[in-house]
Amino acid sequence: MTDLTHYKRDSVRWLITVNDQNGNAVDMTNSSAKMVVKRSRSDENSESLIFKSTSDSSEIEAVDLVNGPQFRVYISADDVWDIGARCFPWDFQTYRREGPAKSTTGSIAVTSGSTVLVGTSLDLAIIKRGDLIQLSGVAAVNQVQVTVLDVGGSGRDTDPGPGNVLTDFDGWVTESGISLEVYTGNDKTPKELRGNYTLTDDVGR
Repeated sequence: MTDLTHYKRDSVRWLITVNDQNGNAVDMTNSSAKMVVKRSRSDENSESLIFKSTSDSSEIEAVDLVNGPQFRVYISADDVWDIGARCFPWDFQTYRREGPAKSTTGSIAVTSGSTVLVGTSLDLAIIKRGDLIQLSGVAAVNQVQVTVLDVGGSGRDTDPGPGNVLTDFDGWVTESGISLEVYTGNDKTPKELRGNYTLTDDVGR
């Protein structure tokens, strides 16, 4: 476990290094990552106090994915300005592709502000929660890798509707007819990349 302290009027840059259980570097090429701070570990990501993702390089920047690998997490004073000074749980989650791309069909449409991929002729039988989807949109922001949170027809509260896929990203530029690749996800939260995130009021505030 690693505990972090953040003075609320400060902007911080956390440099995160990811190693395996033996302390060796892990090749994180084509991987994605998130840093999350929550009131409770049982909260959904949508309820996070701080949520940063490699989907936006201004939030998490991949510094060296082969030899480090390292990620730089950017948290501004504005991100925490209205959060009370106290201790919260945090962790850093990595999402690596496992094996070759699954054979899939169809295309998707995305809408700005929505976490749902609207599918056209998608083979949802091969798409599972925890899988990674690489999009190939025209807009640069529509070329990110996202994590599958649910698939249409699951019957769960998070069911995105028939033919659709629920993801963890909503920063799209509205676009349709996007091709995609689906990979089995290998999701990890290294034990040293979790702990307590303490927000502290500055003396000079």
